[in-house]
Amino acid sequence: KGFEVLDIQGLNLTTGTEMGRVTPEFWKKFAVEIDHPEADVIFLSCGGIRALEVVEEIEQLTGKPVITSNQAQMWSCLRRAGIKDELNGFGQIFKKPGKTLWPHS
Repeated sequence: KGFEVLDIQGLNLTTGTEMGRVTPEFWKKFAVEIDHPEADVIFLSCGGIRALEVVEEIEQLTGKPVITSNQAQMWSCLRRAGIKDELNGFGQIFKKPGKTLWPHS
């Protein structure tokens, strides 16, 4: 189990306020640019980013699931509360109705 990180890219921003000023359109372009051909998923980290509204567009452009920090937190909270419904408009992570994203867990 575990992850192999194939690449890490950053924006050299130092505060959450700066991250919050980055537009969703930028995140879409950035995600497509950093997409590693061997990666299974694209992870956009930071609770202050505004990427949720473009997650599904990124998934369509790259053909890969996209996970953001906020999505992961919301997914975890819903599952811990016993809510396993499929939600549309928030990326592939919310189309998994179970307790885990891993098919063999």
